[in-house]
Amino acid sequence: LYYRKQSYMFPANAILLENVEGMHSLTMANYTPERMERWGDLIKQFHAVDLTHGDTYPRNMMFVPAEEGKEERVLWLDFEGGYCGPGGYDGYWENLHRQEREDEAAIMDEFVRFMAIDATEHNGQVVKTGHWWRN
Repeated sequence: LYYRKQSYMFPANAILLENVEGMHSLTMANYTPERMERWGDLIKQFHAVDLTHGDTYPRNMMFVPAEEGKEERVLWLDFEGGYCGPGGYDGYWENLHRQEREDEAAIMDEFVRFMAIDATEHNGQVVKTGHWWRN
């Protein structure tokens, strides 16, 4: 993850590593509309602070099921392709990053919609979401 300020690139100054017990990856078998909406909401929260994930595929979507006294937790992994911060002095990076956040949000919205279609109309078979599962 890189922070881009003006026309320069600086490496992030902190990396958070966490051991998350009981984590599961997204599958068609454990799909729920609520879970998908929460992943989509997280992407929107990232974008609100100029953070782009850069790799919004199911392999990076994890969750920890609810336990007694704890609600379910959804997580995004692998921010290697992501970046944060506005663009450069000439507006080039700012416009590029804004467009990439918009594209990422649209792609995520489409994935959420298509997961619902695959889960209901296609009885949990990967039809509309095939692209996301192959990457």
